[in-house]
Amino acid sequence: MLGKNKVGIKKEGIDKMMPIIGLLVVLGTFIYVFVFYKQLPDEIPIHYGLDGIPDDFDNKNALWSIPLLSLLIYLGMNYLSNIQIPYNFAAKNVVQNARYLKRLKYRFVQVLNTIITFIFFYITYKTVQIGLENDTGLDSFFMYLVFLGLLVPIAVYTLLFFRKAF
Repeated sequence: MLGKNKVGIKKEGIDKMMPIIGLLVVLGTFIYVFVFYKQLPDEIPIHYGLDGIPDDFDNKNALWSIPLLSLLIYLGMNYLSNIQIPYNFAAKNVVQNARYLKRLKYRFVQVLNTIITFIFFYITYKTVQIGLENDTGLDSFFMYLVFLGLLVPIAVYTLLFFRKAF
């Protein structure tokens, strides 16, 4: 049993803002596809190689899968961030710092969730631009967005966790 569907923490400004920003980005992704859909050719890129160049194509209807997947991940991670999970860490100070660690877990998942929504929006943006022949592929910015966007929060929140847990 995962526990109650409440984190049990007082949410501060950033705790309230991150889910809203993520939701706005997901909605923006749907709107972006809707606005440009009719202008797209019948065949668009659906997969990119490590060099950022499209290497597989499909019907433009496949473009809807990106915002849909973004929405599903957003909802799933938002749900996970709000589940109260019993902590069973091999650390001395977990009980004394339970509120801090709960807030940290909530923020970590929400930050990752928001970054992931931006990644999906960027993929959608580039796919549409490639379909409209305004671009040729994903650029190096995408790799930085993915690697730094995911690794930096993991490193920061891991350090914050260890600071209070041990």
